[in-house]
Amino acid sequence: MALPTLDKCCCCEIRWGALIVGIMRFLVYAYVLGRVFIMETENDLQELGLYIVITIRTLFLASSILIIVSVWVPKKQLPCVYLILAPIEEFMEMIILIYICTKLDFEDVEGIVTKATVWIMFLALDVYFWFVIYSWYKQIASPSQS
Repeated sequence: MALPTLDKCCCCEIRWGALIVGIMRFLVYAYVLGRVFIMETENDLQELGLYIVITIRTLFLASSILIIVSVWVPKKQLPCVYLILAPIEEFMEMIILIYICTKLDFEDVEGIVTKATVWIMFLALDVYFWFVIYSWYKQIASPSQS
């Protein structure tokens, strides 16, 4: 059973939708990476964790650049990195969401619910983005495109 593909994204061709997703993800990853660089660590374990986060976020930043490039150079290999990394990122995000919901102060239930709601909305948006890029990948890979 094949995954469904989209014909349009945000009322435009899937190609331009892929470009929009690539630019949006690039901006998010660049912002997060910039924030990580200004964080201060208190011990070696935190510093190691920071280096791991920097490495992972750099890979995600590169994957968004590859999506943008794939709009002008339609090679099916370019969006593959994002298609592989995005589910891994979503899994990590779900673990962080569970951690936030269980470790935060239970006296601030409203704050926890608000954070969880926003997190779930972004998770749904990320799933939609993944389907846009998957549809772009399938369009590039189709024989009529080459």
